[in-house]
Amino acid sequence: MKVRSSLLRIAAAAAVVSGACGDALALQERTAISAPWAVGPDGSLMKDVTLVIAGGRIERIFQGPANISVDRTIRFEKGVISPGLIDVASALGVVGDNVERKNVLDPDASVVEALDSHSPLLQAAAKAGVTAAMIRPAPSGVISGAAATIRTVAPHGVERILRADGPLAVTLGPGSWDVDLGATSRAGVLHHLREAMRTAKAAGGSSRLARMVRGELDAIVEADSAEDVDAALALFGQYNLSPTIRHTSDAVEAAAELAENRAVVVVGPYTFGSDLRVLSGPGRLGKAGCEVAFSGGLPFWEADALRVSAALAVRYGLDPAAARRGLTINAARAAGLGNRVGALTPGADADIVIFSGDPLRLDSRVIEVWVAGVRVHHGPPEPLEEADGWRAW
Repeated sequence: MKVRSSLLRIAAAAAVVSGACGDALALQERTAISAPWAVGPDGSLMKDVTLVIAGGRIERIFQGPANISVDRTIRFEKGVISPGLIDVASALGVVGDNVERKNVLDPDASVVEALDSHSPLLQAAAKAGVTAAMIRPAPSGVISGAAATIRTVAPHGVERILRADGPLAVTLGPGSWDVDLGATSRAGVLHHLREAMRTAKAAGGSSRLARMVRGELDAIVEADSAEDVDAALALFGQYNLSPTIRHTSDAVEAAAELAENRAVVVVGPYTFGSDLRVLSGPGRLGKAGCEVAFSGGLPFWEADALRVSAALAVRYGLDPAAARRGLTINAARAAGLGNRVGALTPGADADIVIFSGDPLRLDSRVIEVWVAGVRVHHGPPEPLEEADGWRAW
């Protein structure tokens, strides 16, 4: 592992998007934020919503008229309150290759050690409404270490790292094949992983792999093909495990098997040039009963790529509510943080974005971004040519 940024540096860093310092007192205030619409926990659009934020968390949520006593009230006459968007299997803020290819199995590696919390790409993502990212170790063998979930911006007094240890990153596709490491085929990769899991279960202990086999640590499996999906589900199923699967290319063929896994399926990124069969994958997954989350390919794609992927999935068959869940709560579940971020529910962190319209509409712009109850970004003024209203999907 190439250590480029120590945990002490990460903890001390306070890379703040413009406007955050002036609102730091918000952590001590009770604030009511109202808008004509909001994204509900099920991904539907709720009308006339007020959030009460206190101590960095969502305290209460009202639909319709609300007579409440707070320190300040902010009312948006237009727009949609959304949970902060979350990019899954990202490389945001990660320096260099972030791994050294030494072992086919390296569960003790940690991508958080390669995080540069001062990266301007993190701030660019925040300004696009992406408040968190699950950063994943680059495939460097069958097991390349633990993923981590970070905030893209951390105002003073707000933690940057939401989760440092997990899920464990497993790769079954060609990204894990390496003649020098002794894994040159799908069969070879599966042999290494099967033996490692068997040994970890027999030996027990507190290693990450042993915890994963016991179901104490979740996993995210990169499975490029439908055959890789089948192999992953069969192997993990022997231990009654349901890992998060990242799979895009053959989702049409793998939908039924993935639905039986009961875990979130990570798809994307998609572009306007993606194959139509690939773009129809999320819709097929949704119809089969799968919940999807989106990878926007950040930072290699523009920060808006996350919403582009979701919008294209809807265009080719995915239910709009399912797509909004894929940008928010499902992404949080894939990261193991579904009880903390990703939904506008009491007790959750107040990481929210106010969009001018439905987040699935690519002409919707970011009006404001809040992290842990602190306003960290003001969007540009409303364009003169912007229409008075907007049409949801």
